[in-house]
Amino acid sequence: VNGTRPVIIEFWAEWCTTCETTARLYDQLAAQNPSGQFYRLDIEEAREVPQALGVRNLPAYKVYVKGVEIGEQVGADPAQLSVSRFFKDTRTN
Repeated sequence: VNGTRPVIIEFWAEWCTTCETTARLYDQLAAQNPSGQFYRLDIEEAREVPQALGVRNLPAYKVYVKGVEIGEQVGADPAQLSVSRFFKDTRTN
């Protein structure tokens, strides 16, 4: 999270049907953007992490550059889960 490459974390859970809807789109986003580091965090396996980061709804996505959160998306709106949204602030850094 502290590096110069954008880190995008997807917070999900197996019981979250909405998360299933966006999983393929998230995979496409990762494949199209090798400059980013994409991770998935199952909130049931690491409950303290999403709680500490203020994740309250699923699916949720957080973007970090140099250890600083620069973006967040909550929900399954495919239009918002896009390269331009997640990477717009990282292209100038």
